Amino acid sequence: MSFKSIIIMLVTLLGCLFSLPGHSQNAAAHSSWEQWVLDRHPDLNCPWLISSNKKKVCNWPGEFVGRIVDDGMLFEMTVQVFSKDALVNLPGSKRNWPLT
Repeated sequence: MSFKSIIIMLVTLLGCLFSLPGHSQNAAAHSSWEQWVLDRHPDLNCPWLISSNKKKVCNWPGEFVGRIVDDGMLFEMTVQVFSKDALVNLPGSKRNWPLT
């Protein structure tokens, strides 16, 4: 391949790259409709349950560590949350509600 061919290919490649729309133009257009979709579909990022194709779960329980103490129980729990509107159920009941 000659030097002239390499220069022509390089100039063509650079011309193609510079003609592509910039990332900042796409980011502004993308963010304007993205929030609109998320407002109307808060469970969009929530995964589907395998057992039901019409139900999504917006939080996924992780590790649970419980310890019995003199006046009750202490626990630590990790939960992965996929939506800002997701509710996380804590252990307990109306009679035995977690204090902290």
